[in-house]
Amino acid sequence: MAKDTMVTNETTEKIKYTFLFGAGAEGEGQIGMPSGSNFKKDVILAKGVVDFADIFLGKTGKKLKEGMLLTANSTGTLYQTVKELTRDKKAEERQKEIKRLFKEDVEECTTTVLDYLGKKEGETDDVGDDSYDRFRKVYKAHFYDYLYDDKNREKEIPEDSPMDIFLKNAGIYGYYDSLFNYLRYPKLYEKEVLRVMKLYYASLKSIFDSLLKAAGEDNYSYEDLKKVGEAGNSRKCFLEKIGKLEKAVMKKLEDEKKTENLYYTAVGKLIQKNKENINEENAGTDNDGSIKIVTTNYTGFAKEITGIDEKSIFHIHGGMGLFEDVNNKRIAELSKFKEDEVIFPYLLTQSGVKPVINYSQLKTLYEGSSALMEAEELIIIGYGLNKDDEHILNVLKERLEIGRKIAYYLYVETDAKKGIRKGNKKYEEKFNEEKNRVKKLLLDEREEAYKVKESLLEFFDTTDFCDHVRKMQL
Repeated sequence: MAKDTMVTNETTEKIKYTFLFGAGAEGEGQIGMPSGSNFKKDVILAKGVVDFADIFLGKTGKKLKEGMLLTANSTGTLYQTVKELTRDKKAEERQKEIKRLFKEDVEECTTTVLDYLGKKEGETDDVGDDSYDRFRKVYKAHFYDYLYDDKNREKEIPEDSPMDIFLKNAGIYGYYDSLFNYLRYPKLYEKEVLRVMKLYYASLKSIFDSLLKAAGEDNYSYEDLKKVGEAGNSRKCFLEKIGKLEKAVMKKLEDEKKTENLYYTAVGKLIQKNKENINEENAGTDNDGSIKIVTTNYTGFAKEITGIDEKSIFHIHGGMGLFEDVNNKRIAELSKFKEDEVIFPYLLTQSGVKPVINYSQLKTLYEGSSALMEAEELIIIGYGLNKDDEHILNVLKERLEIGRKIAYYLYVETDAKKGIRKGNKKYEEKFNEEKNRVKKLLLDEREEAYKVKESLLEFFDTTDFCDHVRKMQL
């Protein structure tokens, strides 16, 4: 979506727009929901997840076990983190990246990690007991012990700190994705299935806790959800609570006069303008399909704030009120399940493997992918393209393959103390660094069509999004 096309396009035919929203559309500066490493931290710690899961499992006879998702022996997570963090790097750059993971004993730890990697990548894959023990001690002392320490559980993780870098790049879901295979026989592999369920309940709890915080209900007790009350049961209480919290958050944003700067508000005004322009033969139609939303977020904010028609929004990663039956893999709204049915949240987490085994999943992914492919103008905002979402990445690549443009809005954090201000040299460096990261994911320099595809990618700053949307023509 070239800036001049976006602002001055005078074609008489309606332009089809699709907006792809990621976590940044609901994160800091927008709605205040979790994103990045602090979400992963919550999931790894799984603090209070057993009590939280009892809201949904209380009458099923199933109970999760206490404890973090990582164990003292989960060295594979550090190995995968280092491998992916240093991929395609030369020896000197590789060493530099590994050093960023450590605050203390940097040289010693880096040497240990490099030695382990060297042996692991050797022809025999025989690292030896000594090398493994040293690597395990590094993992335990610098990562596991920090996360296990009670005093660190409530702390925000400083941006670009060693722990922040570890969690942002940690392949924590890989092991649990491998356990998903056991869902074929849930009664036979009960222990493994409970581990999978724990991951998804920890994810849902992190999102729910952030919703509570955004609504100003930090001290809310889960016990209140277990009180049957008028709702009928704890599951229905949870669904009702989500709705109330989302309304409370929106009211809070309105009271604080923050709604005008929301990405969703800008798109909502475009949708409203489109509704007013719909011709008489489509009278009564909320949306004629010329504007669609694809989102990786789990809340209902996108629909509620933009006012988009239900048929034109696609939650391709699931939602807070959606659950999956362990035994028959049926996906439905929480209220559709009986209280004795064993269920877990339907959320596609940040992982390279997306378990898609259900008709409703396939339908939503197909419709969402079609919206991404068929739009004349595809606008991406608040979404950090990454290898964990290859189902989206590959659709975007295919879009470029058929010659369709992508407008990508990049977030660059400004910091007066670090001298990063919009328009200055440090800002431009950060902007270009992120732009090149995205281009590397979408483009292959070896292709003959590289330059053509590169010209289809246009990058803007997120601070320009609302102004650009206001100038869009229908």
